[in-house]
Amino acid sequence: MPVFAAPSITGVSGSFVHGQTATISGSDFGTKSQAFPVVWDDCQGDDPLDLWDRIYNRDSGTDYILDYRTPSEVGRGVSTAHNNATKYMAGCFYPGGTPYLGSNVGVWKERSGVTGTNYMYISWYERLDPSWSWNLGTIADNNYKIVRLAYGDGENAIFYFENNTGGSYAFSNGFHITDFVTGNGRYYGYPVIDFRNRWIKFELEAKIDNSGYVKVWANGIMAMDYSDDFLYSEDTMNYIIMLGSYARDSGADTQWKYYNDIYLDYTLQRVIIGNAPSLSECTTFREIQIPLSWSDNSITVTANEGSASHGTAYLYVFDETGTANEEGYPITIGNSDITPPASPSGLIVS
Repeated sequence: MPVFAAPSITGVSGSFVHGQTATISGSDFGTKSQAFPVVWDDCQGDDPLDLWDRIYNRDSGTDYILDYRTPSEVGRGVSTAHNNATKYMAGCFYPGGTPYLGSNVGVWKERSGVTGTNYMYISWYERLDPSWSWNLGTIADNNYKIVRLAYGDGENAIFYFENNTGGSYAFSNGFHITDFVTGNGRYYGYPVIDFRNRWIKFELEAKIDNSGYVKVWANGIMAMDYSDDFLYSEDTMNYIIMLGSYARDSGADTQWKYYNDIYLDYTLQRVIIGNAPSLSECTTFREIQIPLSWSDNSITVTANEGSASHGTAYLYVFDETGTANEEGYPITIGNSDITPPASPSGLIVS
């Protein structure tokens, strides 16, 4: 394996104001053949199929199919993940019936024709309706799929990452991962999250081969770190990435799911801003930035403030191994004062 030096940031030009561009200077960023991610979905568009290959409950009625909606259009008292979004992507596990009708809600992207190391990185905001019920149906499993990888028609699973709330089919309560290729993987990290009362910022990083791993962060806290001879088959270079999928508790109009700011890429190279000078302490916010160009010593991004507060934040660049600069580079988010100075008074020019 080649040895890589950690990225080093030496300067920033431009402005980290939402929607504006900034350029990061430094060294050991590596090269990235496609700077822009595979998907950047801020959920402010008109049709998810402009970015995704399939909507998972596409056969549901128009009132429940996953779509971009404003909070008033949904009408269930759920605000967007942050003030920089006016819409989210929302759908409901209703009316039930076949998996496509009501047991699945989500979107998927088909990964094909990609060569090199088989990496994946995805980050997103997710929450459930405040009236979501964990007591529907006859099987006390209550599993809730968060991310699924599969191949073929989507029914041949590579792995599930899910949130189990207990019951006869759960080995323990918490985050659960199952590898269907080797039969390995009963991993539990992190306690069960109640999605009903808050947004969760997820990040999932995976290497999908016979030395694979999966790492998951929830609100900046490491929630899973699993590795094994895992996630590997001859089919895994071409697969389907499903954000969302199945929920055991379905078939009621309370079972709404909400998303904001979905970022998907097939490399570990990324740029984030966090709230602390140490990456492990960035648990208030970790916001992905959208790269427009990328070279070993310069990256230009479109600023994504997300939930970040205006003021001082810290910048991190990740290289192709997923290694970031050890200390965050301080920047200023937003304009603290854009009011022009007042005209001078009492000034006499002679």
